[in-house]
Amino acid sequence: MKDTVILDIETLGSVNNCVILSVGMVAVDSTEDYTFKELIDNGYYAKLDVKSQVDAGRKIYKDTLEWWGQQGKAAQHILKPSPKDMHWSKLREDMISWLTNHDVDTHTVKVYSRGSHFDFGILHDLFRITEGCEATELPWRFWNIHDSKTVVLTLLGRDVWDMGVEPEGFIHHDCLHDAAREYLTIQKAIYQFQDTLSKENVSLDYRGVPINESEDIPF
Repeated sequence: MKDTVILDIETLGSVNNCVILSVGMVAVDSTEDYTFKELIDNGYYAKLDVKSQVDAGRKIYKDTLEWWGQQGKAAQHILKPSPKDMHWSKLREDMISWLTNHDVDTHTVKVYSRGSHFDFGILHDLFRITEGCEATELPWRFWNIHDSKTVVLTLLGRDVWDMGVEPEGFIHHDCLHDAAREYLTIQKAIYQFQDTLSKENVSLDYRGVPINESEDIPF
């Protein structure tokens, strides 16, 4: 069972009602280690049609368009329309179908992004406002939303940008690449935290939680 999903989106704005260019996800068993290639090869990627979103009332923001003009060519391909681009109204069901096919329970899976407001806020606006779905029809449950930046800050007291995770072949602002890197960043933070505990001779219980050696271990 895959118990964790990391997602990332690329957009034409930073406001909840903006156009979404693409969505990337990786689904993992949090007890396993993964390589960047494994995550990419088994990940989810959807490039969305822009015009149909604009027709539905979603917005393109000038400042974000200017920002895209400053990015690398490898990332800018997302701006070029294609006949294969997905209509926005098909995204939610497509995501749910992919998650289900990859052994993910959408009712219990923990879903992460880098920051809990940008990606989820924009996707929820698309699904709940533009499409009109119910909370129970989302690809996840809102109480299972988490933030990778907080994981790193809590475990290590460091900003996620300081982790230095940039795998070979990584493309900045490719949403699937960003999602895969984000899981590798969480993975690295957990190992560094465990290494710190080991050096300080801190004991862990069966869940990997620090315990007081004088106390009974709960079973």
